[in-house]
Amino acid sequence: MPVKAAPASVDHGIAPAASPLVAAADTHGKPAAPAAPSVAPSASAAPPAAAPDNPFAQSPGHPTTTVPDDYDFKIKSAIDSNNVPFHLEALVKSSTNLVSHANALRQSLKQRQLAEFQTQLELARQCRREKNFPRAITLLIELVEGDAPPGFKRPALYEMALAHHEDRQLVRAQQIFAQYLKLYDNDPMTPEVFLRQGMIFREMGVANLAIGKFYAVMSSALNLQQDKIDYYKTLVLHAQTEIADTYFQLANFTQAADFYQRLLKLTGTELNRPQIHFKLIRSLAQLDRHLEAIGQGKALVSRHPDAPEVPETRYQIAMSLKALNRNNEALQEVLALLQTQQSVAAKDPANWAYWQQRTGNEIANHFYKENDNLNALVIYQNLAQISPAAAWQLPAWYQTALVYERLRQPEKALETYARILARTAEADPKANPGLAAVVDMARWRKEYLTWHGVADTRSAALRAPALVVRPLPTDPISVATLAPADALVAPAAPTFTPIGSPGIAPAPAPSPAPVPQNNPPAVPQK
Repeated sequence: MPVKAAPASVDHGIAPAASPLVAAADTHGKPAAPAAPSVAPSASAAPPAAAPDNPFAQSPGHPTTTVPDDYDFKIKSAIDSNNVPFHLEALVKSSTNLVSHANALRQSLKQRQLAEFQTQLELARQCRREKNFPRAITLLIELVEGDAPPGFKRPALYEMALAHHEDRQLVRAQQIFAQYLKLYDNDPMTPEVFLRQGMIFREMGVANLAIGKFYAVMSSALNLQQDKIDYYKTLVLHAQTEIADTYFQLANFTQAADFYQRLLKLTGTELNRPQIHFKLIRSLAQLDRHLEAIGQGKALVSRHPDAPEVPETRYQIAMSLKALNRNNEALQEVLALLQTQQSVAAKDPANWAYWQQRTGNEIANHFYKENDNLNALVIYQNLAQISPAAAWQLPAWYQTALVYERLRQPEKALETYARILARTAEADPKANPGLAAVVDMARWRKEYLTWHGVADTRSAALRAPALVVRPLPTDPISVATLAPADALVAPAAPTFTPIGSPGIAPAPAPSPAPVPQNNPPAVPQK
């Protein structure tokens, strides 16, 4: 009778794998089946039979473990990155046979749980960036109210406040920030929380509380860590700019101009100097300090010629010059803006085109209303050259024609109106009713000027004196035959005969009454 081979567990030692907890993940993100243990054959034992391709394949009666369909893919990926099989969590809780292996497994499960918290926090941030605020707030509430470590609850509470702020729930965001400061006193994020509270208060219309929070940023930054001095300096600078902007929004231009001037004296590179400089110019213009506004504006244009604030700065300079009745200088400033080189405007063509059109149109309209027709004509002609689009060029031509009418040049006005009417096809009443109205007004003005010209011609003909045509003498008249000048006698004036009844002469004029004589009375004789 043949002798059966002894079981492998008796005659052969099992060589453990390098790490009993490490299972390689397949390409689909699910953990693969553990590798087959290697068996060391003895000399007396018969060679083992050939193993099948998958000796650990489970039978149909024992289905493999599947991952639920609703399990978040990102959380599953984070768990897989720690190489922790899903089915080992229950094993650790029920077995204490292998102490070293159990401790290692517990550590791995702890890392898995931390990875879950981190993934949930990142997923909430992504939802906030994608404006999915309800989903983000739900995930963050789970972290704050769950068993997550403080290292996750603190940023989760901060992210929750940000989500409510971006969702325009200002009161709720303010409450969460206040709770954050109460729970995490002297936190490195304290200055930034104060800054965001100030911005929320300003949006709520409580400017005084906003300014107070901005000042709190500067005071709290002095008591924090010194290893992040650059970060806190940036926060303090940000708070100073927000204070100036708050005064500007409150129309307190005196305080705003003072703060903007202080900011421009700083030497840091973090400050957006063209923008701060432009806000200073606007503040000075609002205070009617036009001379200072003009000087600051020219300084900005010379120092930052490529800044996006340059076209609007030229507009402010032109308006200040116009307010000072320096019309010629205002005209030159407008022309300098309208004639800007394409290379300069190419960096932001839409912004340059907007301010070119607005500046030229407003200044030209000012000149037109003040009957400064020549300056208005120059600007309107330059405006028409900015863009060939019918929506811009036809109204500019129409204004030019009106100026020609004021200047008593109907021929040029008619020519300009004709140019407008030649592009009638581009003025679709449905697409652009305003442009169609301009074309209709140009047609009416053209017809009116034509009729007015004909009427003036006929009226002049009626007012001209009639010419008396006398027959020319047949013989030439010599100078000698002409009577001298003193021989010419003026014709007698015609006599005026009063109108009366036929055959009845007018009554003669009454004779004057006799004048009484003042003779002395006669003396009677005796």
